[in-house]
Amino acid sequence: MGKTITEFLFFSDRISAQSIELDLEETRHLTDVLRIIPKSRLSVTDGKGSLFLCEFTVRHKKGCTLTILEQKKQPQNYPHLDLFLGVPQRDAFEMALTLLPPLSVAKIVPLLSQHCQKIKWTTQFDKYYPRFYRKIVSAAKQSWNCWFTELAQPAPIVEDLFNEYDLLLVADVQGQSLDSLLPKGQSPERIGCLIGPPEGFSSEEIILFQSKAARLVKLGGKRLRTELAATVLAGTITQTYL
Repeated sequence: MGKTITEFLFFSDRISAQSIELDLEETRHLTDVLRIIPKSRLSVTDGKGSLFLCEFTVRHKKGCTLTILEQKKQPQNYPHLDLFLGVPQRDAFEMALTLLPPLSVAKIVPLLSQHCQKIKWTTQFDKYYPRFYRKIVSAAKQSWNCWFTELAQPAPIVEDLFNEYDLLLVADVQGQSLDSLLPKGQSPERIGCLIGPPEGFSSEEIILFQSKAARLVKLGGKRLRTELAATVLAGTITQTYL
């Protein structure tokens, strides 16, 4: 009789009605690190809300095959929370990718604002995307979040980008406290949060945001790095609506 792995969540996008194929990297973790044996049980997600209880069947050259024993659907994160991040350096952006998925962020959009530096990774986004996505997957698995955060292409600031939100928040040291801005007695279905680049948003951009009914929110008495401000804001919103 095999053992049951409860400490780790695994990911696969190769799922059929009765079985799951894990790639070689996930398989090596199972067999070489965890020393799993046939008949052992483990949990797998597809990153789209499904959680599968599986039984390890056989290892092969390209990975391993699991038999599905049970399937559950994890409740979707609520409210829907999107983060627009003014483009920082790549290491700071990657830090955000590891911090935000556990906080139930639905989508991260790198925002090309006026004060963004001309950073190489934004012009070679497709090249870096696999690396970025691996960080999102790793962070989601560690937190057992079965709804993986979507990573959008870098986007310029245009009016239509923010039309779909019930509540739009902009991190700004001159803003109000978050408690005073969140609706009392009701939960917005879609929240968009805008975090400036290291140099901040321009005055023209702030005026545009406010024309879309955005509210300026203060996250503390000090100026925060982009990735830290995003984490503080997302964490506070998530805690508020748990």
